[in-house]
Amino acid sequence: PSGNYIPYTDVLRLVSWAKERNITLIVDESFGDFVESPSVVSLLEQHVLDEFPNLVVIKSISKSYGVPGVRLGILATTDQGISAKIGKEVSIWNINSYGEFFMQIWNKYKAQYVSSLTSIIQARKSLMQDLGTISYLNALPSQANFIMCEVVGGKRSFDLAVELFDRYNILIKDLSTKRGIDPKQFIRLAVRDEADNGKLVKALQEMDR
Repeated sequence: PSGNYIPYTDVLRLVSWAKERNITLIVDESFGDFVESPSVVSLLEQHVLDEFPNLVVIKSISKSYGVPGVRLGILATTDQGISAKIGKEVSIWNINSYGEFFMQIWNKYKAQYVSSLTSIIQARKSLMQDLGTISYLNALPSQANFIMCEVVGGKRSFDLAVELFDRYNILIKDLSTKRGIDPKQFIRLAVRDEADNGKLVKALQEMDR
């Protein structure tokens, strides 16, 4: 993921284009909750799925809720063939007790979740501004809870990741092994709270000297 956001209307145009050509389109909405001030974000609407049987929408709960251990997600499509094939591969008890409990209590903490999203969006804005002061990074616009940056100025993403970890105990994502990245150098930085973001920016600035 790059953090890039494609507006709802543009995605619908793409789905329509794919439908005309009998192409199945898979849309991952796992980071959709982090979009700032969306008018419409989700394709998880019955009328959309009915209109576009070629559309498959997936969403992982662990991305936005920060609970990777839950391993909980959804897949929605009106294509019965795809549903049947996936159903054959899914175990009978495909949600563990932890995931089931999480679903039961989710609504109880909905207000806190929305508040947390607001905080992340604000922190992302501040981090984007601060990253603009780092000469060897080009931060790409993001609507996720991370920021993808191109590493320039002769630096290598792998070396940058190693130095951050060795000197500052900060772990970032080196994207040099991702398909389609080479020969450019990219990293991904998680958007955290003000203190952690400040620690990251300070380290990056020190490495800029």
